[in-house]
Amino acid sequence: MTTFSSAIGRRELLIGTGAGLALAATPGIVTAAGVPGLEEAIATLATANGFNGIVQIGKAGTAIHTQMFGFADIEAKRAFRPHDIYGIASISKWLTALTVLRLVERGTLALDAPITRWLPHYRADTGARLSLRRLLSNSTACPRPSFRR
Repeated sequence: MTTFSSAIGRRELLIGTGAGLALAATPGIVTAAGVPGLEEAIATLATANGFNGIVQIGKAGTAIHTQMFGFADIEAKRAFRPHDIYGIASISKWLTALTVLRLVERGTLALDAPITRWLPHYRADTGARLSLRRLLSNSTACPRPSFRR
């Protein structure tokens, strides 16, 4: 079975992500009153880049726009469904980093505090020495967590 994750390379995924970010930053594409021209703009970008996947725009935790292109399973020619779940692999690293840094800006999290501040049941021998900064750098050699109950 060829799925979305194996049908698109890292370069295509990054190009699609960049195109999506550029689209989101384009004045006049999305307005407070609605989304004039949004569907056509996304379709143009997706077609021009051979995009196979789902484009979803959210606001306040709710999907406000979804468009699907291509197939979730190419061999079976099964189209994408809005609630399908897909592994996104390493792309989640920058999304996580962005989210954490936004929470640091707001004062909700601290980069250099031990992770046991937020995960009090994490193993004490390493949890007190690990920080979000080290976790985000992927340089912790963090052992598998052991949670006490």
